Amino acid sequence: MDDEATPFDSWAATNNLSGADAALDVDPDWDGMNNLLEYALGGDPGADDAYSILPTWQLGPSNVIYTYNRRTDAAARKLIYTVLVTEDLTTGVWSNTAIEFGTGGLNADFESVSSRVSTVPDARFIKLKVEQAP
Repeated sequence: MDDEATPFDSWAATNNLSGADAALDVDPDWDGMNNLLEYALGGDPGADDAYSILPTWQLGPSNVIYTYNRRTDAAARKLIYTVLVTEDLTTGVWSNTAIEFGTGGLNADFESVSSRVSTVPDARFIKLKVEQAP
């Protein structure tokens, strides 16, 4: 059995999470972001900080610029960030048609990532999917 702590486990311990509150899919501060999202975007799992770290968007004439925080060492932490788009929320079908076009450093641990999403056709829904690879 491998008892070595993962980067997520270390983050959870640093943020005083233990037991059930330290699970990836739990939201101990009830701010609408589970621990994986807090970890991936730079949140504090003990504070309602969703407003300050959730992705933002700007509407242009034919696209939306969707911007989110990403860990600079995401690959080493096995984090996968994907911007997904759908035209109809009832179908459950999402596609990865966003085009990443820019990054900028926020601090030593995070960068800001901007993606372009076409607004043609007019109705589009956008979400950020964060996964941790095995």
